[in-house]
Amino acid sequence: MCICVKLVLYKFLEHKSIMFWKEEIHLKLYSEHMLPHKYGVEDYYNGRWESDIKSSAICIGLTLVLLGLSVGHELMHYFLDGIELSLENYVLLVFRMISFVCSLLAIIWLVLNRHRPKFISYERGIFVWELVIVGVSLYANLVNLQSSYIGSTAGIPIIMFLYILIPQHNGVLRIVPPIIFSVGLTLIYHFFKTSLDPVGFWAMYVGIIFVNLMGAYFADKMYFKDYLLYCLSNCDELTGVYNRRYLEKKLRKEWQTCYEEGKLISCCLIDIDLFKDFNDTYGHLRGDVILKKVSAELTKSIERADDFLARYGGEEFIIILPGRNKVECTIFAENIRKKIEELKILHNVSHVSLYLTLSIGVSTIIPRAEMHYNELINKADIALYQAKDEGRNRVVVYEEGRKNFAKFR
Repeated sequence: MCICVKLVLYKFLEHKSIMFWKEEIHLKLYSEHMLPHKYGVEDYYNGRWESDIKSSAICIGLTLVLLGLSVGHELMHYFLDGIELSLENYVLLVFRMISFVCSLLAIIWLVLNRHRPKFISYERGIFVWELVIVGVSLYANLVNLQSSYIGSTAGIPIIMFLYILIPQHNGVLRIVPPIIFSVGLTLIYHFFKTSLDPVGFWAMYVGIIFVNLMGAYFADKMYFKDYLLYCLSNCDELTGVYNRRYLEKKLRKEWQTCYEEGKLISCCLIDIDLFKDFNDTYGHLRGDVILKKVSAELTKSIERADDFLARYGGEEFIIILPGRNKVECTIFAENIRKKIEELKILHNVSHVSLYLTLSIGVSTIIPRAEMHYNELINKADIALYQAKDEGRNRVVVYEEGRKNFAKFR
């Protein structure tokens, strides 16, 4: 039976390692295409933050209740009933109290940071908390040497709990606690406990192997598909930058933040000059290549964590710059225009230049209660129209109450 289990395990792991290797390569290539910018993955984690916090708080909260009941029961059992407390049980009680305090501190941290993403601190904190819970569970099994199949299988759901229920995007940190728990549980039952069944604990060992394989498999699938769904929902498939859907969501959030803090928010609406003529002359496949190249250059220009780029539609792109004033935004836009022109992409049918050029409309607003975030884009659109009307290949800044726009060429 042991040989059969090892053979099945080997075949499964061999298949699983190949599958995970393929998925890892697929995800890497896909993310490089869909999220080439440095802030893409961070935005994905931040977008899941409140959901992860809620799931973690529920799981740790339930564990906290169970630990509280366990500690309270043992205190009543040993002190109120007058039963003598052995050294092993005293140590177990101390460990459970420590895990109770750790769980309480984790809950407090989650509540305090529910609106402030701190992903690195979160994943390390969750990892330490899981190790504490695993250590206490293993020690409890070691102290209570009386065993039955009900008791032996009670620890198996904990393995799935560690894989699936507690959000942990770091793959290594996700698999270490359940593996430690599984190995420890197996060693304790094999060397320290006596089975009432002649077969021993082989059914439990097979169950532990099965739960670990299923837990690792479904956890990786879950995180992989969630990330894939995020890319498909929020990113433009051709260029890899954010799409219109993400723009609406992100702009609404940044607008609200700037309104609450009284900060400026700026917008650069970018149009590739005479791109329809370019497509008609060089073909749409060549046009797609140029859109990718232009979006890559625009992506490189993003320097601040709050700035973000999206494809607005067709040959138009938009960059939102929270906290930047009109002068900073204008300089930023002019640098973009120059960078694209310096690429020297031939555009023989353009009457503006021998090379591909950009027209950019710039607007800056301090959000107010009666205003809508679309006003920022509308004003940038008016400035962009003025830039085209005045000959293209220039930056025009929207000026409130003026007929003439500020021009940069």
